[in-house]
Amino acid sequence: IRSIKKAKENLIDGSLSWEYGCCDLAAKRDLNLDGEFLIGYDPAARADNTLLVGKLSDSNGRLKAVICNYACHPTTFAHENTLISPDYVGAMRELIFSQLNVACLFLQGASGDLAPKKQYVRDPEIVDANGRKLGYAILSSLENASPFNRQWTFDSALQSGAPLAV
Repeated sequence: IRSIKKAKENLIDGSLSWEYGCCDLAAKRDLNLDGEFLIGYDPAARADNTLLVGKLSDSNGRLKAVICNYACHPTTFAHENTLISPDYVGAMRELIFSQLNVACLFLQGASGDLAPKKQYVRDPEIVDANGRKLGYAILSSLENASPFNRQWTFDSALQSGAPLAV
């Protein structure tokens, strides 16, 4: 109830815009060994690398939050881990906050067959490296986003050795 009240007290006029990017953190995890399937990294298969990044901005164009949707099971930590952890999502969110000073909401994509290549480990540094990989992909996608309340459109053709679309 407190969260709902706080959300209602902090309503803003704003907009949500989206940018597609890519990240190669996810790998297929359907390893076929002599007809037996194991849930583990399959180097022969290609994974979906689609990353969807949302920018929540207030009516003045100030970034208020980032939303990301990516399909990759957070299974870097595994059976030997004794820590309570958000897995790679934690380091990704820390990186986004440190660079943009806004919250980041992670939406788990459909990823029954996708997980980090480096998984089932107990080393937190590998977990954090996986998170930074996704975080930098998010930041890269945001660099390619259109400015607030603007979008790229065709203006004119320019002949310059080849017909350029300005």
